[in-house]
Amino acid sequence: MRNGTPGDAVRVAEELLSREKVEFLIGTFPSNVGLAVADFAKQRKVLFIAAEPLTDKIVWDNGNRYTFRLRPSTYMQTAMLIPDAAKLKKKRWAIVYPNYEYGQSATRWFKELLDPTTDLGERFLASLGRNLFFSAVILAIEVPLGIVVALSMPREGWRVAAFLVIMALPLLIPWNVVGTIWQIFGRPDIGLTTLTEVAETVGNIRDRVALPLIVDGDNGFGNALNVQRTVRLLEKMGASAIQLEDQTLPKRCGHLDGKTLVSVGEMLGKLKAAQDARVDPATVLVARTDAIAVDGFEAGMERAHAYAEAGADVLFIEALRSLEQFERAGRELGGRIPLLANMVEGGKTPLLSIGELGALGFRLAIHPGAMVRVVGQAATNYLATLRSEGTTRGMLDRMFDFQQLNAVIGTDDMLRRGERYREL
Repeated sequence: MRNGTPGDAVRVAEELLSREKVEFLIGTFPSNVGLAVADFAKQRKVLFIAAEPLTDKIVWDNGNRYTFRLRPSTYMQTAMLIPDAAKLKKKRWAIVYPNYEYGQSATRWFKELLDPTTDLGERFLASLGRNLFFSAVILAIEVPLGIVVALSMPREGWRVAAFLVIMALPLLIPWNVVGTIWQIFGRPDIGLTTLTEVAETVGNIRDRVALPLIVDGDNGFGNALNVQRTVRLLEKMGASAIQLEDQTLPKRCGHLDGKTLVSVGEMLGKLKAAQDARVDPATVLVARTDAIAVDGFEAGMERAHAYAEAGADVLFIEALRSLEQFERAGRELGGRIPLLANMVEGGKTPLLSIGELGALGFRLAIHPGAMVRVVGQAATNYLATLRSEGTTRGMLDRMFDFQQLNAVIGTDDMLRRGERYREL
């Protein structure tokens, strides 16, 4: 199952154990699939020999007593390249990367083993195919201004013409309409934002961040034709994944009461419209149902099954109310399609850790409003202190100073880049 998903692999592994009564598991190719099966092996306490995955995590960070790997680690393969890379005497590298798991460690080791001060410079996300899981071979190129584009050819052996530093999918940035409406307009999430406002925000984020970006497309801002425009625009602005839900207009936050739903048939039409509209087959479509709060858990599960059957890439069952509901969702759907959990502090869903969610069959978790809540409380404390004390001297240990903030936003680098164009 070379091009299968982690969910596919876990489902097959379960069938091999339960139906075929095999004694151990061997195989997998992409690293994220290997990690999923390694986690499954740990839960089921069965031997797993990972034949092809290269990620260090499979035996290091996420290692367990049941998993063994046959291939050399990413660290070893990267270390073999360092002498040749060092001969190029380049201090700044531009990175072209497909986004599946093992490249995260490849990037880290390349920087640390070559020179911790190496500037990885610009990063460009390469398309991998519909589910963002596996990479094709990419040939090496070089660009002007002394910037080497780092490339690797994992199926043709490793060499530096240059070297491919591959970034990873598991570290995702969720950007939802809650973030736009709270942070920019200071209003509740009750359908007040427009598509263009969200798209502009996504474009600003993508301009500064190369990590895969999950974007909340609400209900597509209208009917199926609006959904198509939403998908095309958000994809153009840099979305890696687009979330679409089955609420009516105007929609509201999934943890507020008073939601209403479109019919199952209308939502299936929207999902088909989204599939037809995406330009890049690697753009992931996340189907969300809000039915639990409106019609109950059973209705929510019926819709979830229907959306999975319709070809959604990821499934998001909003506002699960209990561990029992999480367990059933994971049991019925977790081996079939990646499940996403929404962790809302103070919301209707119990707060679970990444490890707890993984054990329940969930593969992704988002905390879309957590940063706003943290910053909101910090800002309130700052204003109260400033009003009562008339100075910020007592808060210096709780804020960036001027130099620290400039370091975070890259001020010095921008000024250096500007100097290159002062006079030509």
